[in-house]
Amino acid sequence: MGGPRFATVIAALAGGPDCPAGDPAVTLELLAPLTADAQIDPAGYALGADYCRARLLRAGREDWSLRLARVEEGWALRSADDEPQWRFDARLLRPGAYLTLHRPDGAEFTFRVVNVQSPEPA
Repeated sequence: MGGPRFATVIAALAGGPDCPAGDPAVTLELLAPLTADAQIDPAGYALGADYCRARLLRAGREDWSLRLARVEEGWALRSADDEPQWRFDARLLRPGAYLTLHRPDGAEFTFRVVNVQSPEPA
């Protein structure tokens, strides 16, 4: 049967406080286990939490490395254990779907999923 199946989700900034029209040069890459219906798989996360990562890529700026964390409200991204978490809302992680990152101060950044890369079956 094997362990969780991870997918790479790529999303582009669709809107945020300083960029209401979005910016395709700002992307979020998330590596996480997904269920067959494109949701983050909590069981897969429990087995492979150390592999659940994200990167925020911004043109002309250093990439920001993050970890996916299970929190009481659902999911969050954080750069280190002692750093504030950014709450992460996403119903489905498939092309065309939207996800929202909530900065600790309450600002929201909306991303549109543009690609999901799943590993080929063994």
